Amino acid sequence: MSKKVKLKVGLETNPQQIEIEIPEADPRPWDLTDKLKWIGSRVPRIDGHLKTSGRAKYTYDIQLPGMLYARILRSPYPAAVVKSIDVSAAEKYPGVRAVTRVQDDLPLVLRFAGQEILVVAADTAQQAQQALKLVEIVFEIKPFVVDLDKARQSDAPLVHEKEEDRQLTSNIRPADINPRDVVMEDVDQIIDASAAVVEATFRTQVQTHCCLETHGLVAKWDEDNMITVWMSSQATFACRDNIAEYFHIPKANIRVITEFMGGGFGSKLWAWPET
Repeated sequence: MSKKVKLKVGLETNPQQIEIEIPEADPRPWDLTDKLKWIGSRVPRIDGHLKTSGRAKYTYDIQLPGMLYARILRSPYPAAVVKSIDVSAAEKYPGVRAVTRVQDDLPLVLRFAGQEILVVAADTAQQAQQALKLVEIVFEIKPFVVDLDKARQSDAPLVHEKEEDRQLTSNIRPADINPRDVVMEDVDQIIDASAAVVEATFRTQVQTHCCLETHGLVAKWDEDNMITVWMSSQATFACRDNIAEYFHIPKANIRVITEFMGGGFGSKLWAWPET
C-alpha cells in the first residue's frame, strides 16, 4: 500500500510543488513548509570556545613526568638494502635511553623512501634527533621506478620478491593471491554487444592526507601492565586492538584517548609503526 503526498521543494525564493508516492507506513518527508529547530539553523559548536581559547587538549599538549621522546630514522632511498648498522655512538649520546631497530636481523630490505629503520628514545626530542645523526648505516642502493606504466613492464625492478611464500616475477599482483569475491564476465563480449564504446585514459595525482595535526601519541605504561595512550586517532578502539595484538596484551588493559583531533581523513584509522 502507498499514499500520495504533496511537498514544497527547491529554493525558498523559487519553491516548487511536487507529488510523490511513499509507503503507507512511512512518515511524510520534510519539505520547505516544516519549521525545524536545528536543521537549516546556525548552531554554535560546543567545542568552539575550547579551540579558539587554546584550552582544547591535543596529543602534543600531553606532558607526563619523566616522559621520553622518540624519533624515527627513516630510509632516504626508495629502494635499498641495509647491510650494516652501527648505533654505538647514538647509544652513548647524552640523554639517550634506548635505540631499537625495526628488524634485528640483517639485511633489512627497504621498499620506499621513509620506511622505518630504527627508533631512538631520549630525555628530550632534541637529544633523540641529534642521536639519529650518529647512526652509521651501510646501504646497498637498488634500482627502482616510480612511474606506473614502467612499473608494470616485465623488466621493471620488483617492489616485492615474495608474497604468501610465493616467488613473484612481476609488480602486477597475481589474481589468485587473495582474490576478490567477484564474478568476471567476458569483457570483450560485453563490449562488442554495447551500443556505444568510449575509450579513454584518465590520470590523477596521488591524494595525500594533509592533517593540521600530524600523527603522534603519548603512551604511559604502568607497572601493572596497564597502558594509557593519548593519540591523534579517528578509531580509538581499532588502535586499542592493534596495540593489544602487537604487544600481546589483553584489550582490557589498554585505554586510548582522543579528546580533540586536528584532521584525519582516513589516515588515522589504525595504529601506524610509530605507535
